[in-house]
Amino acid sequence: MAQSLNKVVDLQTTGTSYLSITGKVGKFLVGDHALEFYADRNVEDYIQIPWSSVNQIGANVSGRKVSRHFEVFTDQGKFLFASKDSGKSLRLLVKNWEMTR
Repeated sequence: MAQSLNKVVDLQTTGTSYLSITGKVGKFLVGDHALEFYADRNVEDYIQIPWSSVNQIGANVSGRKVSRHFEVFTDQGKFLFASKDSGKSLRLLVKNWEMTR
């Protein structure tokens, strides 16, 4: 069973992970210790990225609009995600990531 790395969750939203060829829809958890993604079809199919292993976070920004797609660069590689709430998600991602650095 998947055990969350976060003790406090700042944001929970629906999104897509593009780790495989076909995107997987699930829930994002942005918390105090990690970014987590749990697939809707199988909760055991998850991604946990601790803030300590995040090197960079990227997204396309045009004016005040943030693209729904964003990337998280880690020691292990690049993870591509999409979310309708990407603007809100990215603000919290960057805030929590910077607090752990």
